Amino acid sequence: MAGEIARASTGSPAGAAAFGEVVVISAPWSVLPLALEQAGPLTGKIVIDTTNQFGAPPLPGKSQTAAEFNAARLPGARYTKSFNTLTSGFQALAAGRAGDERVAQWLCGDDPDAKQIVAGLFKDAGFAPVDLGGTAGCAVMEAPRQPGAVYGEEYRLPDAIAVVGALRAGRPIPPTPRYRSSDHPRP
Repeated sequence: MAGEIARASTGSPAGAAAFGEVVVISAPWSVLPLALEQAGPLTGKIVIDTTNQFGAPPLPGKSQTAAEFNAARLPGARYTKSFNTLTSGFQALAAGRAGDERVAQWLCGDDPDAKQIVAGLFKDAGFAPVDLGGTAGCAVMEAPRQPGAVYGEEYRLPDAIAVVGALRAGRPIPPTPRYRSSDHPRP
């Protein structure tokens, strides 16, 4: 398929990681160690981690987010976590919406410059980037669907900003918004 896309080529995971300035890690949790091994060193690379902590160990500790855990697996990488809260199918349908219809894409990481670059990529892809802060405080985007989590739910920018405000103030996040289902399918 890559051969059908203009200027695309195929290669090994290590070759792709060495070539790219931004590397997306998108693998099931249980094979993440193998994927990271095949990618090789990611020192200095901006990494977007899309994984979720469902599957076989190793798993994060009780007081550790999956983002913290995975950032530690990538020493020297400019780690960010995103694209993990909505299904890929929904994201494909939602990409490129305009104005108030844009879907929030949650983002966390401990490197402000890396997050700024990733946020720019989100904007280019038609999403509204929403920065939740560092890897230690992003559990709201990792939890399974439950009250107090954004995981698995569509948010648009005004509602996402309200979530960030509540988190920073130490309050529970507002109830999950409901948008007209006739406009767009649910995630």
